[in-house]
Amino acid sequence: MMPSIRCLAVAAAALFAAGAALADNAAPKPAATPEKKNCIADAGGFKTEGRRHFYEVALENKCEQRVKCTVYISVSTARGDARGHRTLLLAGKSAGERAKKSSRLSVKEAGGMAQVSRECKTVGK
Repeated sequence: MMPSIRCLAVAAAALFAAGAALADNAAPKPAATPEKKNCIADAGGFKTEGRRHFYEVALENKCEQRVKCTVYISVSTARGDARGHRTLLLAGKSAGERAKKSSRLSVKEAGGMAQVSRECKTVGK
């Protein structure tokens, strides 16, 4: 009976050591630098033009490198839901108005709950 307990203890120690070795070899994900994280300023809100209603998301690039952002919008209103996405290419901040772009999603009424997310990455000059 003692040899089986000893084998079990040795096996458990070997598994623990293997797990620790795998954890040490896992490459840590690089943390986003504050500069890159804060390059894009965004603002969103409901807009009405005549009888048409929109949810608009405006992006502004505050860094010099060009950035490509995909914006995902989901709006839930009392009259129904709307979802959409769009890819925007923002020039560097020195390009003036080309560093600002917006995306609109048609909605059934100007009010409700909106959820917005974006994925941005720098692109070559």
